[in-house]
Amino acid sequence: MQEPNRTIADSMDFIYAGLDGVYARGTLSFVLMNIPPMQLTPLSETPERGGVGETWAWPDKLGNITRMTHLYNHPYEYLAALANVTGYNYHCNLDMSECQGLGNPESFMWFDYSHPSQRTEQIIGEQFLDVVSGESKWAVYFGG
Repeated sequence: MQEPNRTIADSMDFIYAGLDGVYARGTLSFVLMNIPPMQLTPLSETPERGGVGETWAWPDKLGNITRMTHLYNHPYEYLAALANVTGYNYHCNLDMSECQGLGNPESFMWFDYSHPSQRTEQIIGEQFLDVVSGESKWAVYFGG
């Protein structure tokens, strides 16, 4: 919950003060993970651009450059044939009483309208190993 009269800068200062405290106690390596870029999810996109209309999570809908952005812009490097970055695999009606998955889930970037697919999570996991070993082009490393 956001505190009254706090800015984003205040929040960042708070987070980094916590990391400084952990570092002072001997932790030398950190992995800070981001959430998927929400502007790319089918939930956030307009129907004209492949997004969904109203959903149970956003019934009134119609009223960080990262690895996932790269995956979104270059899907054939990562996803199975007929790669799909604007649609999603698992569809439900408004009350979620009826849901169904489409075929070929490995071709989708998104599982549903706001969650990464299993294949996308696998790609992130594979890249995480490079982050931990200090070899990722998607990570920013500080210190020596």
